[in-house]
Amino acid sequence: MRELRFPSRSGPILPALRALHDSLPDDAEALVTDVVWQTAPTPALAQALAPAAGAEKVRPIEGYEMQLDHVGFAIVERTDADVEPLLRGAPNERRAARVCTWRVRKASNDGPEA
Repeated sequence: MRELRFPSRSGPILPALRALHDSLPDDAEALVTDVVWQTAPTPALAQALAPAAGAEKVRPIEGYEMQLDHVGFAIVERTDADVEPLLRGAPNERRAARVCTWRVRKASNDGPEA
């Protein structure tokens, strides 16, 4: 199974998601793991997860899932996990930040025009 880990931490996510999608056989699944907002972050939490130069901002869960859909993935399953190791000591108030892993496959309506 192919895996894409934290693409937003290293650059724009759409090209990374598109490359994964295009390289995935039609009957295969992949795992995509990244940091997302579950609720609005506190200023300290937003600062702790501020993107490095060239990386992308943390997106809301729904926005990230829209990007997965946009490149032609169907979400099979989503698993949420704690993000504390990435927070550099900042408190995760209201559990605003999460690490999500999506098990995805190419959407059945995916075709040459998608």
